[in-house]
Amino acid sequence: MGYRRKPDEEPEDPLGRRSLREPYIERKLFSVNTGHATVAYTGKALGYETIGEAVKDDRVVDQVTRVLAETRSLLLAKWDFSKEELEEYHAQVINRFKNPYISDDIWPDTNS
Repeated sequence: MGYRRKPDEEPEDPLGRRSLREPYIERKLFSVNTGHATVAYTGKALGYETIGEAVKDDRVVDQVTRVLAETRSLLLAKWDFSKEELEEYHAQVINRFKNPYISDDIWPDTNS
């Protein structure tokens, strides 16, 4: 699943090498990076200093869950991932943000 383009699209690499990786690269970029930015910006707006603090707030988790659902619809429209596969991946992304051993600082406000 997720390893080929929709049938109406030609692969960019005539040997198919790039097209095999591209769905997974986009899934990571549009899931992990978008999710991380969402947690950071939402957490910052709510006064948190780390990703770990922010994801303890249900409002932040709700926001990132909704953003990833929207991201999922875009990935489903472009690639052959299954809905269940992406739902599981997005749950793993959120759980990663909750891991206290890999929490990032949210960038400090330089305008204060």
